[in-house]
Amino acid sequence: MSLVTAPLLLALAQTAWATVPDTYGQGSANLGLGSAATALANDPHAAYYNPAGLAQLKRPTLTMGGIVGDDRLQGFNNIVYDTDADGQLQDADGYPNSGAVGADYSVRGPDDVSLYTAGSQIGLAFPIFDQWLTSGGYRWLSNRRLTFGLSVYLPTATTMRLQMEDPQTPYYVMFRNRNNRFALYPALGAKLMQGVYVGAGRSSSSSPRRVSASRPTPPSTASPTIRGTKRSR
Repeated sequence: MSLVTAPLLLALAQTAWATVPDTYGQGSANLGLGSAATALANDPHAAYYNPAGLAQLKRPTLTMGGIVGDDRLQGFNNIVYDTDADGQLQDADGYPNSGAVGADYSVRGPDDVSLYTAGSQIGLAFPIFDQWLTSGGYRWLSNRRLTFGLSVYLPTATTMRLQMEDPQTPYYVMFRNRNNRFALYPALGAKLMQGVYVGAGRSSSSSPRRVSASRPTPPSTASPTIRGTKRSR
């Protein structure tokens, strides 16, 4: 059976959206568990992990926390690019300009906040209906519960950033932008009977969808321009 299931699961694999919640998780307690919180899911961040778990919360709950990290990719050596920003990929002797480049593919100070993960994690859960009906012919609904939940990642390092790079320089655009992606996870969880919970939710994040760069000739008299669009998912 596993020989059939494994290829099917691989065929269904899609692009991973490496937002901060996708990388580290939501909520300090859940981060401490290594995000192994799907089965437990008994706090407002169940909206992210497992919406059905929201129905375990019997009273309005609000959680707030922060996350800070220093994320780097291993650099690459001997990459050919315009190291001296003269618009040429070769030096005066005709040899390629090459050097080491890192995750940000540019020289920046250690205090540049765009290099770091920094954001607020907010969770909210609110029972809409708790012990729905307790009289008449609807007493069978007395143990039912419907709870709304919301899990949010809000970048705090920057709220808006415009960055212009040399189009000839190798550059991980999406890696540098991951810290600036606002993420929102609304969900509903319902308790149908003792030990039986169901839930549904969705994820929405804002991030650059397309980035293009152009620099007309001659390079000494023009500067690069960047165009971008936004999308939500």
